[in-house]
Amino acid sequence: MGILSRKEAEVPKESEEVKALKAELEKTRVVKEKLKMTVTRVRKECDVLRDVKMTMVKALERATKRARKEEWSRNKFRGALWGSSNELKLRRAERDESRLESMVLEDKLKACQRAKRSLTEQLSRT
Repeated sequence: MGILSRKEAEVPKESEEVKALKAELEKTRVVKEKLKMTVTRVRKECDVLRDVKMTMVKALERATKRARKEEWSRNKFRGALWGSSNELKLRRAERDESRLESMVLEDKLKACQRAKRSLTEQLSRT
């Protein structure tokens, strides 16, 4: 028994401070593990969000490209319509001008016919 009591005497008993530090260390380990799990979860969420962002960016790029093509087509169509519209306006103006000239010529023809009748009447009297 003498040996046993010497060993017991050699091994110091843990003081209250050491016990408190060990308990604090264990709490820190638990917090560390929780933090690790949280960081892992947040990283996974970030990866998912990054993937969603990339998908949205690609979709937005496709939509923008499609919208630009549609706008180009509309502008091309408008240009064609504008050209056709101007051509129609020009044709109408030419038609109106020719109608006006025709009316003026008709009036002159009527005046000539009246003058001819008048001369014919004067000649027949003489």
